[in-house]
Amino acid sequence: MITTMQRLGRRFALPAMLALFATFAFAPQALAHDAPHPIANTEGGSQVMAVSAGWYHTCGVKADGGATCWGWNGNGVSMPPAGVFLAISPSHSHSCGLKVDGSVACWGYNYYGQSTPPAGAFVAVSAGYYHTCGLKAEGSLACWGDNYYGESTPPAGAFVAVSAGQHHACGLKADGSLACWGNNADGQATPPAGAFVAVSGGGRHSCGVKADGGVSCWGRNAEGQATPPTGGFLGVSAGASHTCGVKSDGGTTCWGLNDNGQSTPPAGAFLTVSAGSAHTCGLKADGGVQCWGAGGPGTSGFPNLDQTTVPAMLESAGAAGFGQIAAGNAHACQVNRDGTLACWGNNDEGQATAPAGQFTQVVAGDSHSCAIGTDSKITCWGRNGAANTTSLSSYTSRQLAPAPDGALCSLSVGGFDPCFRGTASWSYSEFQFRNITHDRNNAFEGRPNLCGVSLAHAGAGYCNTGFDAPIRKLPPALGSAWNPV
Repeated sequence: MITTMQRLGRRFALPAMLALFATFAFAPQALAHDAPHPIANTEGGSQVMAVSAGWYHTCGVKADGGATCWGWNGNGVSMPPAGVFLAISPSHSHSCGLKVDGSVACWGYNYYGQSTPPAGAFVAVSAGYYHTCGLKAEGSLACWGDNYYGESTPPAGAFVAVSAGQHHACGLKADGSLACWGNNADGQATPPAGAFVAVSGGGRHSCGVKADGGVSCWGRNAEGQATPPTGGFLGVSAGASHTCGVKSDGGTTCWGLNDNGQSTPPAGAFLTVSAGSAHTCGLKADGGVQCWGAGGPGTSGFPNLDQTTVPAMLESAGAAGFGQIAAGNAHACQVNRDGTLACWGNNDEGQATAPAGQFTQVVAGDSHSCAIGTDSKITCWGRNGAANTTSLSSYTSRQLAPAPDGALCSLSVGGFDPCFRGTASWSYSEFQFRNITHDRNNAFEGRPNLCGVSLAHAGAGYCNTGFDAPIRKLPPALGSAWNPV
């Protein structure tokens, strides 16, 4: 039972936490937060690697699926367990990760039960100050840990994303609207109306990417953290008192408090960015990791716990570094740090014979592999590889999704997204998708099926089951029924 004194201590300077921060000369005042969680492409086992900044520490998922953390290690917060992870979320004094089997593992401080996740299958997890929230496989939310402000009591309904802030949390509903709960003293739990595609809860503010690509923020704005710049964004991450985002043109920009340089990103292109308490980290387009802010050269006034010092092992090439890897049926391929490809395993159809060239993404099916080059063109090898390449040669693509039978779907830069099977059978969608997958359970006259999250329809999911077949809308609750549009 939580006593009155414990509640008062929690709101001001929890006595039990004094020993935790004995090395510091001051009490912490704000939250570290993680970037929007990457969605793993289950077709062919492709994994997008990630890096996420916590309060005084940083964690990442390596190309081999292992988790690694660096920086402050009080209560073992930077000592992740063994296992293969898809995503990781460090926060104030605990961290959580999503494993490939859908389970959640947490470690670090556990006074309020924030590091004791429930059983069940999850697709995303987000660690807050003393609480944690996760998105379950069927679309509902579960939160655990401290609930003083109601931050561990999420609303019912179907969601597609969740982000835990300091003492609040926000979720993205299946219809594109937002819901927030918990502490609302600064308006951080009162989201605006409209359609969104991403949300991020920070210290005492929140931000989201709208369906049109713009960013909207609400809550505390004393340091300018809730005043985003104009323009299109691919992602946003709300930190303690600053915010960073990846722009549509590949650039990175930050706004808000900058006393330690946390809002001054370096030059270069980043795939994702994660704002912590007084530092920020990003995953670069070449697979490397770079951090800036507290703990970096020339910074002072905030504990230097090496939170911006990326371990040397993460700078090495191959599976030990941050890259992109795809596992097929009995082979695997990886985009190396220099952009070249490496494949290994079964090669009876030539699926493990990587072509020369520079590439940004690779996917692996049953007996074939495909990759997107730096020119956004597709190259395929193995069974039906050449036919797929020929069919898709006229498109510039930014994501691939293969099926084991040889079919290949492409998220194109142009006006519609196509699928091919290496024969004359093909389908396409006039929708532009944010993320795609190949649906193997609803074959239509031998044609490949394309499913994705529509940019133009408030984040709703759609599947196209063939060239002449109607496009079908995925049910918001992720049920088994299909609703024709």
